[in-house]
Amino acid sequence: VEHRSDLAGRTAIVLAGAAGGRVLSAARHTARAGIASGLWATQRDDYPVTVKTGHSIAVLVLDSEPIDDVATVPDVVALLAPEGVPRATDEASRMGPDGTLVALAGLPEIEHPGTTVRLDPADAPMRLAGTDLALAAAAAIVRMRNLFPVEALTASVAAAPRGAERMIEVVAAGAALGAPGSP
Repeated sequence: VEHRSDLAGRTAIVLAGAAGGRVLSAARHTARAGIASGLWATQRDDYPVTVKTGHSIAVLVLDSEPIDDVATVPDVVALLAPEGVPRATDEASRMGPDGTLVALAGLPEIEHPGTTVRLDPADAPMRLAGTDLALAAAAAIVRMRNLFPVEALTASVAAAPRGAERMIEVVAAGAALGAPGSP
């Protein structure tokens, strides 16, 4: 444990994007950062057997206690691409009133009982490619929900064997989008 999280209890995050959008790796880095912050983490993935077509869904659970059951109501659903709309719609409908739908600009409205936060990649302090969006959204969620220090996510991506420099910039850009009072 290199960082400290103040999270008390469980937070479940659904990242609903497109195949090839690095959704699963964004969830994996977020899980590793949570673990490095003293949390327990699980990740469940759903994607078709096709290559770079269709949906890519990651369900990430972070908890201050050991996780014995990953079946949970999501606290945050991130809609990252049109391919993720059906699953995001299903998951968002199960959220409670304290839930948050984080949707990228230009994606459809989804009925849910919680709050909607729109993230516009054009407002980021750098140009975000399609393959950056999942990690940027994950960083924004970490910042918005104060799950653990964003520095833990930066450290996780810094240890990546390829593309670490770019991912460090993407985490910073996403955290800026998730900052209080950001556009």
